[in-house]
Amino acid sequence: MTDATNPFTFWQQFWQTATPQMAAFMPPTNLQEVEKKISELRNIEVWLNFNLQALRTQLTMLEQQRSFFASASSMQMPIDDEEEKQEEKPVTQRTTTRKTTRSKK
Repeated sequence: MTDATNPFTFWQQFWQTATPQMAAFMPPTNLQEVEKKISELRNIEVWLNFNLQALRTQLTMLEQQRSFFASASSMQMPIDDEEEKQEEKPVTQRTTTRKTTRSKK
């Protein structure tokens, strides 16, 4: 094929003159590179799935917290810490005396 009739001439020239910064975007040229790229992408997929699961867990927890606040406000329960602190009464310490009895022999 001559260059005029080859539809991939432009791409071949582009990849041949690519700079080292573009190496990440160049297609693999042998089986080892393909296997390495697949392995890297699988690792990225695992990492993304982990982060997605963490995000879903956080969303679920926040939705449960929202439900708690909605039900607490409908029952007119105090939710703020400041209100709870005002209602708390100081606890006095009690000292207990323990009587010991000795058995007589």
